[in-house]
Amino acid sequence: MEITNRKTVSDLYEAALVQGLDGFAAVGLERVGKEVGCATAEWQITETIAGNPQITRAQSVTVSSAPAGANEPIDIELQDRALRAAHRFRFVLPSNAEFHTSSRSALSVYCEHLMAAEALARKMALKIAGVQANARGDASAGLALSDRDGNVKSTTPEFVAFMKRAQHAWDGERLPFPIVWEPRLATHGMVWKTLFFRIEEKGELYQITVREDRRQPGVSEREFEIAVRVGKGMTFKEIARALDLAPSTVSTHLYNLYAKLGISRRAHLVDWLNKHPAGGR
Repeated sequence: MEITNRKTVSDLYEAALVQGLDGFAAVGLERVGKEVGCATAEWQITETIAGNPQITRAQSVTVSSAPAGANEPIDIELQDRALRAAHRFRFVLPSNAEFHTSSRSALSVYCEHLMAAEALARKMALKIAGVQANARGDASAGLALSDRDGNVKSTTPEFVAFMKRAQHAWDGERLPFPIVWEPRLATHGMVWKTLFFRIEEKGELYQITVREDRRQPGVSEREFEIAVRVGKGMTFKEIARALDLAPSTVSTHLYNLYAKLGISRRAHLVDWLNKHPAGGR
């Protein structure tokens, strides 16, 4: 016999996708609270950072207008081993009400789904960021979520690869540079070593996009000459004739340039040329 409502469980995962990382906690907690008839509900996430436990997210909701009773609350604690985090939930019934055994069991299951749906919201935040990065011409960008102290919560394999190329000994757990937040980090980004980062606020977390720094890509004079002509719409044959090169040589130079800039389309090259009329030199 099922002790949970399938529709409620389904609603939790739908809310994670629709509300995203910022809004899911309140919506999900309220949905579970209503299902079991609570007056209030709380959700606290504690993570171990530099050996010390720190609360990284705290959410409380009033589920019903009925005043909370003096009954013993239901406290549930779950461990997310992937994030090394403890999820603590507290549910309080209205006055003159009490939890039945089935409700207590159902709450434990619902809390497991809340924790799993929150992890889904994190993954979706990275996927959405990937789509946005692709739209900006950063198709090969790496993505990550970190807290405000620089502790990494989620990453894509590309992010890890970029970081390890810049700092081979990077442990994957903490950003190797401090983030002093200001709005320009989202619009203009920042540079660390050979990497360019765009950092955006996502609730209590930072969403970080990383790629090679294209402002100083080591573009050769020949590559830049070819890039300018490609940007003007010339064909390989026309460029080859103008520069006294073989069309295959033009193609090779352009391929190498695209690899340096981390781009794959002519439109991206035009955008780079507009921003770097001197070729990044």
